[in-house]
Order: sequence, then C-alpha cells, then structure tokens
Amino acid sequence: MIADYIRLQIRRIHRMVVEMGLHPILNYSIIVLMFLLISVTPFMHQPKTLIYYIVVALFAVSTWSNPEREDFLKTTFSRRDYYKIRLLENTITILPFTVVLGISANYLPALGVFLVAVMMALLSFKVKWQIVIPTPFSRHPFEFVVGFRLSFLLFLGAYFLTYISILYANFGIGIFVIIATSVLCALFHSYMEDVHYVWIFATTARKFMHYKMLTAIAFTLLLSLPALAALMIANPQRVVSLVLVQSVGLVIVCLGVLGKYVAYPREMKLKEAMLMGFSVVIPPLLLFTVPYFYSLAHRQLKEILA
Repeated sequence: MIADYIRLQIRRIHRMVVEMGLHPILNYSIIVLMFLLISVTPFMHQPKTLIYYIVVALFAVSTWSNPEREDFLKTTFSRRDYYKIRLLENTITILPFTVVLGISANYLPALGVFLVAVMMALLSFKVKWQIVIPTPFSRHPFEFVVGFRLSFLLFLGAYFLTYISILYANFGIGIFVIIATSVLCALFHSYMEDVHYVWIFATTARKFMHYKMLTAIAFTLLLSLPALAALMIANPQRVVSLVLVQSVGLVIVCLGVLGKYVAYPREMKLKEAMLMGFSVVIPPLLLFTVPYFYSLAHRQLKEILA
C-alpha cells in the first residue's frame, strides 16, 4: 500500500514538472541546474546566505506537513506506515540540502536541518487550544488572523532570537529574524479562499491586489516592529541596513500575496512555486518576479472581479 502511495506521488510530481511547459527532460534539467547554481555559489559560505539556504530547506520540508494531508494519511494508513511515509518524504526532500551543506563544510547546519526534518516527520504540531488567541488584526483580510493564531509560538521564538542577537552582539541572527518573519507572513497567503469571497469585493482586480498588498505590508510591519525596533536601538550604526532588509522582506510578502492569485482559483504550478523560492534566496530576482506575478494575478482576478 505504501508503494502504491509513493508511485502516486511520483506521478503527481511528474505531472507538475510536465506542466512547466517545456519538454520534461528540459524541465528536470532546469530544476537540477538551478538548484546547483544556488547551492554552489561562492557567497553560500557567508552567514547571511547560509541562513537563507537553511530557511529554504526547511520550507521545502514543511510543504509535506499540511494538517489536512496529515489527517488523510493517518486515516488511510496504519500508525507505523504513516511514520514510514512521513520519514521517507522528509528525508528525500532534505537530503540534497544536507549534502550541499556537508560538502561546503557546514557540518553542524547540515546535521541540524536533517534532525529538524526528522522531527517534523515524527511530531505533530497541530495543537487544540481551549482559548481563542487574540490578534491585533481586523477580521478582513482573514490571512493574518488565521496565520497568526496557527504560528504565534514562532513569533515568540523570533522575538527570543532577537534578544539572543542583541545579548551576544550577533547581528546575523537579527537579520534572520526579520527575513524569517516576512517569509512567515508571506506563507499566511497560502490559505486559498473560495472564489465567492473574492467575488463579493465591489472593486477592480488592481484595487483588490493593492488592498491585499498594502494590508499585508501594514500587518507585517506590526509583527516585525518589536524585533526591528530592538535591533535599531541596539545597533544604531546599522539602521540603514535594517531598513533595507525589512524592505526586502516586505517585497517578499507582496510576492506571497500575488503568488496566491497567479493561478487562482487553482494552486500555482511548480514553475511559479520554484521561481518564488529562488526569489527569496536571491533577492535581486524579486525585481523580475514581482511584476511577473502581478501580471499573472491581474489576469486571473479580472475574470472574477469587475
């Protein structure tokens, strides 16, 4: 039964690769070459770039941890088979990143991301709370209300890392907190709403996108403010650098908003998902990706909105 499930997943991934538009062999070659290009570039050895790489690696693993998907696996397979499948998925996904980190002599990060991937397979992070967690956000749009309640412990962890960054004068950790917060806010927009909830907006596609992006920017700044303000106070000589990093983070959030609608009401294809991931690792790509996603999202939304 596990073998049948694995074959099904292989066919699903192959279909996603085929949908990239070129010949499958070319598509697979492009995926491998782009991964190698990002992985072996000289700046990979710099701490900031290494942090980006680790974030992308863990994000790739987290795509298998959808709560609905985990519930399906638990009801379909025995407990033993469920853990076999989750370990196999996470191990195969994290292995290329672990190998690259090991080859580049980053042995502790390599071991760390591998162990985290294994823990993500063995542990269930879906917690049932007896209280409703208050949020500083309005009810609309819903992404930040839902996302914050599901991941507020991660924000507490980010603020703790900010304290560690200041305590040990490690500015790199502070940069990681700002980028990680922005990436997390961008991921809030992976929750796909029903077409009806978009259709009821009495506005144009452009105004709808601008509203979503401006709201996401405001709410992201609200969540980033404690860490950003503390880092600015502790590092007054690096205020400009912090503002630039936060600006890049806000562009990533806008990319997350637009990415939600590039193929709406369907999920984005593998090509766009890869482009989004590479843009987070290589921020200059955002200059191309954001306008490209904007045009795709506008084309999809104008079919629904006036």
